[in-house]
Amino acid sequence: HTHRHTHDTMKITTASLQSFQVAKVFEQNKAAINSLDFTSQGDNLITSSTDDSLNLYSCSTGEHRSTLFSKKYGCCFVRFTHAADTVLHGSVKGNDDIRYLSLHDNRYLRYFSGHRDRLTSLSLSPLNDTFLSASRDNTARFWDLRSTNCQGVLHARCPLVAFDQQGVVFAAAIQGDGVRLYDVRAYDKGPFTSFTVGRGTREWQGLKFSDDGKIIMLWTQNYILLLDSFQGDVQADINASEATEDITDAAFTPCSRFVLAGSSEGTIRMWDVAGQSVGALTGHVDAVNVVQFNPKLMMIASGCSRLALWAPTMDE
Repeated sequence: HTHRHTHDTMKITTASLQSFQVAKVFEQNKAAINSLDFTSQGDNLITSSTDDSLNLYSCSTGEHRSTLFSKKYGCCFVRFTHAADTVLHGSVKGNDDIRYLSLHDNRYLRYFSGHRDRLTSLSLSPLNDTFLSASRDNTARFWDLRSTNCQGVLHARCPLVAFDQQGVVFAAAIQGDGVRLYDVRAYDKGPFTSFTVGRGTREWQGLKFSDDGKIIMLWTQNYILLLDSFQGDVQADINASEATEDITDAAFTPCSRFVLAGSSEGTIRMWDVAGQSVGALTGHVDAVNVVQFNPKLMMIASGCSRLALWAPTMDE
């Protein structure tokens, strides 16, 4: 069971990344997986799919645990909350509410209504029960799991939002502009710093902080930018797309030293945070819509319509 190795025992290196191979493939879905998330301890994984299903997997045993359906509203942006066996997910039809679901008894605990168009991001605070959402309706919203009432609204052009790993700061990426950083406790006072990112007119697809909080990653279908989160300087400008490939999703490794990106051609491409390519992983037949590195185990999860769990084959 190579995937049992934690980061303490096996350092993530270029060589170990290049040694990852598909250890297990799951075929629960009839259509594309559109989001996935690990628990903070890395022991469970959940996916959402355009086939209106949520699937729960155990990372420690490598087994499929359960399937739940959201037939009426669909599902996207599935995220584990801090409570065991509860998740948030976005809607793709009917309305644009965010839904708070108990996996244990397949029951909705609460709905969060306010957005008027589809979600672009959903980010949970690592500290507490607050979360951020952003939508094509040109708002970002602040919520608390304990209340259906929206706690605050930011107006910006089709934003993306993300908490940093300390839960003290959040970033908003604004289409056609750049990145604004807010103090979580005083976001209504406006951003404490803003970075203009002068790079083309492509639409931002995603926004993430590295685990060490030092890097902000922004990506479009064609390139990935890594920004110094304190100064806003571009650390790496990764022109990721070959003529035929689009970037579909991107993620940091937990050590904050490498970046993975899924592509429309079915590969997972990898770079160090200086922007140097460290190779690609092949195994998917269709576009890799989602890719994540497990926060605690040596495991990559990626999804087309199938879910693949990857493990390193390198001897220690």
